Amino acid sequence: MHGEDYEKKLAAIRDKCTRSGIAVDFSTAAMDAVSAIKNIMKQNTRIDMVLLSPSVTNDGTSAQRYLTSL
Repeated sequence: MHGEDYEKKLAAIRDKCTRSGIAVDFSTAAMDAVSAIKNIMKQNTRIDMVLLSPSVTNDGTSAQRYLTSL
């Protein structure tokens, strides 16, 4: 059931963005978040923005230090 809730939330976000004219895509990875983001950014140079939740960035304390090299 948890996976279904996750998929429904992603679908709702995608629908809202599409209706607003915002291109959005989701990626999942089995590695740590910083490595996964760096890998995705290397593969797709057209990405303008990456949004991270506070749970990923330790409430903002790790984002600046680890992600500035992207």
